[in-house]
Formats: sequence, structure tokens, C-alpha cells
Amino acid sequence: MTEQAGLNNEPFIFAIIMAASASFLTPLGYQTNLMAGGYQFSDFLRVGVPMNLLIGIATLTVLLIGWPLS
Repeated sequence: MTEQAGLNNEPFIFAIIMAASASFLTPLGYQTNLMAGGYQFSDFLRVGVPMNLLIGIATLTVLLIGWPLS
């Protein structure tokens, strides 16, 4: 799709990789999140939402500064 649109595919691939690895919202996102520790689901949401926002903003910033789209 990016080639048909005449865009560089690297920033889009990097964005997909970062989105796939950002598993902070639920205890089911990564195997070590399931380890016993007395955490509740709401604990993951309370910490995971700001972490996902931070990672998303940082990724977009790096992509917009680091790679030209065309």
C-alpha cells in the first residue's frame, strides 16, 4: 500500500513493530505480567494507559523527525 501511494515503507513498518510490542494495558499482554504479585486489572490500566501514550508519542515523534515519508 505504501509503494502504491509513493511513500517510504520503513516508518510504517516501525510503527507497526512498536504498536505490537506495547503490551502495557492488560496482564494478558505479556507472559511476565501474569506472574503472581497481587496486582489487579485496574493496576495495569492505571500504569498502562500513560505508558502506551508515552510510547505512542515518542514513536510518532521519532518517525516524523527521523524519516521522510516520500
